[in-house]
Amino acid sequence: VVDLSITPNRPDCLGVRGVARDLAAAGAGKLKKISLKNIKKNGSQKIKVSITKDKNQGCTVFGRCLIEGVTNKESPQWLKEKIISLGQKPISAIVDITNYVMFDLNRPLHAYDADKIDKEITVRNSKKGETFKALDSKEYKLDKDMCVISDNTGILGLGGIIGGVRSGTEFTTQKVLLEAAYFSPRSIRKTSKILNIDTDAKFRFERGIDPLSIEQGLQKAALLIKKICGGEISKFDIQKS
Repeated sequence: VVDLSITPNRPDCLGVRGVARDLAAAGAGKLKKISLKNIKKNGSQKIKVSITKDKNQGCTVFGRCLIEGVTNKESPQWLKEKIISLGQKPISAIVDITNYVMFDLNRPLHAYDADKIDKEITVRNSKKGETFKALDSKEYKLDKDMCVISDNTGILGLGGIIGGVRSGTEFTTQKVLLEAAYFSPRSIRKTSKILNIDTDAKFRFERGIDPLSIEQGLQKAALLIKKICGGEISKFDIQKS
């Protein structure tokens, strides 16, 4: 295990690929191209997503795909070993895959249980006093103008920081909505500081990640989910504000 301390001005090195690219640029070896097989995509996904035109909207791009007919399970041994070597705890194949891709490509992702989403997703600014229960089992009371992902029932998660319990994936999950979005560093920094939350996704988004890595992240994670958990992948949909 190689442990690197990354300075704030080098967010591109917060993923293994970024470190490899830097080493290759310095003459230490040749950077391998990412060879992603063409995904057989079946149909469009049915969950509508809209990004509101709020002042200081924290999300500029929201990409997603739906994977139906999955069987979530424990991760295979090779993936568990990678997750443990990254200092993480293996949870389930779907969660582990999103973490693995984040550390690999520096591309945070989020997986929702699509059956728990009430009709459609709206990316909007929060209203003062709104609350939601996050995946760290804490209840957060929000200020106004924090970037949230919500459905018709309420808040599903804090954009780019942490997901909520209500739409989290479990071993019974059969449909996964995979999200790869771009959140503005300023919005992430402000919200996480007020609520005192520190996550791996927040650490990356507040420093700035490659906005062009959305499709690559979806592709890599969707293929891994299909390989380990089965299922059919929908067409990718990338919404811009």
